Amino acid sequence: MTSPPATIANPLAAGWVGRLWRRLGARLRPAPIATADALKTFLGERAALIAQKCAIDYCRGKTGLASYALFTEKPFLDALDVCRWETFVAVLGDLLIVAEGHLRPYVSAEQHPRLREALIGSLGIGRKAGTRQLRSSPRG
Repeated sequence: MTSPPATIANPLAAGWVGRLWRRLGARLRPAPIATADALKTFLGERAALIAQKCAIDYCRGKTGLASYALFTEKPFLDALDVCRWETFVAVLGDLLIVAEGHLRPYVSAEQHPRLREALIGSLGIGRKAGTRQLRSSPRG
């Protein structure tokens, strides 16, 4: 279906339905990521969401109906918290790879290493493989 030509006025688009539709579209459409801080916030939020969802859904799937009782036990919740932080770092690494892939066409080939270092450095991840840990990790 195509939209009507610009010369034909659509009464719904000019009325309250059109205004409602535009307001709804503005709320549902995410803000563009224009700065490094906005990218950092976006990647952190998405990594936390994915890590939380995966860890909890996996536990619920494995335990079935017993999950309601399990989610009230302190040792399980402590272990789940550790699981979420470890999953967060893994998911964040994957999202960094995806972000680098999306940004790579916009920089020259000789600047690809700088792009990678800027992405890793903006999130506060250690450079040595044995010490990769977020600065905001609760385990220090």
